[in-house]
Parts: sequence; structure tokens; C-alpha cells
Amino acid sequence: MVQLRLMTDDLALGERVLELVQLALADAVELTASEPTRLNHRSGGLRAVLDLRPANGDEQLATALRLRREQYLGGLLFSVGDAVELAVRQRGHWVDEELEAEGEDARVHFNLPAGTRGRVVTVRDYPGPLPYVVLWDVHGGPEIGVAQHDLQRASPVERVTVAPLQCGSCGASTCPRFGTPHGECDCRGRLACLCTVAPGPRHQW
Repeated sequence: MVQLRLMTDDLALGERVLELVQLALADAVELTASEPTRLNHRSGGLRAVLDLRPANGDEQLATALRLRREQYLGGLLFSVGDAVELAVRQRGHWVDEELEAEGEDARVHFNLPAGTRGRVVTVRDYPGPLPYVVLWDVHGGPEIGVAQHDLQRASPVERVTVAPLQCGSCGASTCPRFGTPHGECDCRGRLACLCTVAPGPRHQW
């Protein structure tokens, strides 16, 4: 038999914590908890003991675990390949196995600000605090586990197309650089009219 013991000199605090513990145990379908046994406390505080044991029968436990896994999988929002971005900054480190084998400090630190973009490469199919492994679009591309509430779908990237400026966009009738009529100089088809490199109030970058 496994026992959970609570003891405190503050009776009101103890009663509140005991209430919260009972609520938590009621949600733990893999465990069965007895009603608390109250013991004398020398200073008038709280002493209580709860007996804990696994849920009765392997079949009942397997059913409870299966239901929890189904609930976990049903609550996932992202799939492998989804583009995501961080909702909050992530700091931490992972262990480089090659450095570890060489006997060096194998901790590789990362500090990713909110808004860092990446792509989901793994969705863990078992309940846990970090259900997603994300490959980030930064130098080195670390793959780190992330909690669901720390992610959001990546916002669309606005792409701006810049059309080439045709010769003559500077406003001159002839190219002051080449001295030829516009359309015959070397400016045609460039991203900026080469006339703009010539001095003068009408030719500015």
C-alpha cells in the first residue's frame, strides 16, 4: 500500500490543499485513492493520510490509458509539415552527442524570440508536455520540442514584386550619362535608371 501524507500547522491551509489534492486524484483515472484518514496534530493543525493504489485490473488501466491517448491526439492542432511560429520566446539547450563522446561540454544553447518561424517535423503520438518537434528557420536549424500553447500558425509572408524601371524614369529626354536618346542607352531593363547616377537636381537616388 502506498500512502500520501499531508501535515501542516496551518489548519485552514491544510484543508484547502487537501481539497485540491482530492480533486486532482479524482481526475487521475490510473489511480484509486481512499478517503483521507485524519490524525491528531499536536498544535491543532492538519495531519491526513490517503491510501493510493493503481486502478483495479490491467484491463481497466489499459482502457484508461487508451482513452487518455485518444483525448490527447484529438486535442492536437498541428500536423507534420505545418508551418508554425513561436508565440513566446524559447530558451534552453540540447545535448550534442558528438561533443559528449569527445568529453567536451555538450550543451548547445538556443534563444529563439517570439515570431521565429519553423516547420513541424514530428508529432509525438503519446501524451506529454512537448508534443511537437519543430525545425526552425534559423542558422543551424535546431530541432526542439515545443508545447502546443507556445505555437501558432505561421502568418503568410507578404511577397513584394519589384518591376524593372524603364529607361527614362528619371524624367530626362536624353540620357545624361551616355548622351543618347532614352531607349538607346544602357539603362533599359535595369532595376533603376542609370541616369540617376549623374549629378543634378533631377537625378537623385
